[in-house]
Amino acid sequence: MMGSVGFGKSTFASEFVKLHPKYEHLESDKFSNQTVMFNKLKKLIKGGSKFFVIDAMNRKKELRKKYITYAEENNLSNIIVWSITNGAIWDKERPKSRKIGNNLYFKEFEGPDEKPRENYVKLFRNF
Repeated sequence: MMGSVGFGKSTFASEFVKLHPKYEHLESDKFSNQTVMFNKLKKLIKGGSKFFVIDAMNRKKELRKKYITYAEENNLSNIIVWSITNGAIWDKERPKSRKIGNNLYFKEFEGPDEKPRENYVKLFRNF
């Protein structure tokens, strides 16, 4: 997953995993940092798991590349679900930390490459 704070990435991922229980949902909010989450992914793959939803903002190409490269090295396909809508429309109802997260997301955002390496689908949310 790739998208701003508050778009609904975790809700989407949770619902997707309910419909497709063979998938593992790795939600960044439940890990202390990206390294811990990535190590959990590696452990799951080594244990034979093959289906994952990586649920994080993933605003930087380098971070996405890390996951994509590891998937390719383990003969796993990948697709990025790009949450396009700006979750900042709910900022007035959020704690300050969530507002900061949105500002950082858009300040540092690097869109996906159009090349086949970053396969992605855009996901829009109706309000």
